[in-house]
Amino acid sequence: MNQKLVRGPLLTTYLLLATLVAIFSFAIYLFGRQAMLSQHPAWAVYSLTAVAFLRLPATLALWFWSRLAVISQVFLTIIAIPLCLAIGFRFSYISIIGIVILVLLFHKKWRDMPWGIGG
Repeated sequence: MNQKLVRGPLLTTYLLLATLVAIFSFAIYLFGRQAMLSQHPAWAVYSLTAVAFLRLPATLALWFWSRLAVISQVFLTIIAIPLCLAIGFRFSYISIIGIVILVLLFHKKWRDMPWGIGG
């Protein structure tokens, strides 16, 4: 591994939290789907389930310093915010803060990161 790609405690903490949130979110959408479908439009529930599912490999790839994973996290958040706003989650735009933190944590390492997970 590239010596410049050393994970500090802040990034490690962020990745741990992001991993837990990704797993927990997907589990909620997967197992709580019927309850959500009774309250929200099917297109929104299935779209958010897909976003939660795609966030799992993107979060895993962050552990392997993938540039594509960082970009995927940003795009998945950009997709999720209007979906959440459309079904009444008024404060979903706050998730932009997590993306700003992600970008700040990976910014200095970007030049040394591979696009994939293979290095």
